[in-house]
Amino acid sequence: MRLQRGLRFLLLCLAALACGLAAAVMAAAAALAPGNAAWTVPLTMTVLGHTWQHRISGPVLLRIASHPLAAPLIDGRRIDTPHGRWRLTATSSAGWVATCAPCQVAVPALGPAPLALERVELHVRADGADHYRGSLRLGAPPHALVLTWR
Repeated sequence: MRLQRGLRFLLLCLAALACGLAAAVMAAAAALAPGNAAWTVPLTMTVLGHTWQHRISGPVLLRIASHPLAAPLIDGRRIDTPHGRWRLTATSSAGWVATCAPCQVAVPALGPAPLALERVELHVRADGADHYRGSLRLGAPPHALVLTWR
């Protein structure tokens, strides 16, 4: 009798844990969902052999990536793209730097061949709620073209 009660309690706890986990996943998916006419980014994740692909909101992803708690998760990550391999580095000022070296950028106005750049750096820093500042550096220092925004 006691064993049955203990087993029922364990099954009830497991069911509650599964429901809580499902609710957390659904809440995260709703928070990352893009709004109408929003900038979206494709996200692919593989968990336990199952690949999940979804388009998520770019501004929300930027907000999450700029949060201080995300710094250890993004620091040192590498992302392979058609332009080249990007290396992410967390900074101490609630931001991050993405570096691509060497990098190729297709600019249709300049012709069919991609533009080869020795180095591209994107610096992003959170400056309050949904306000960012940073710079885009094209080329290697000291001759890099630096574009800043606020």
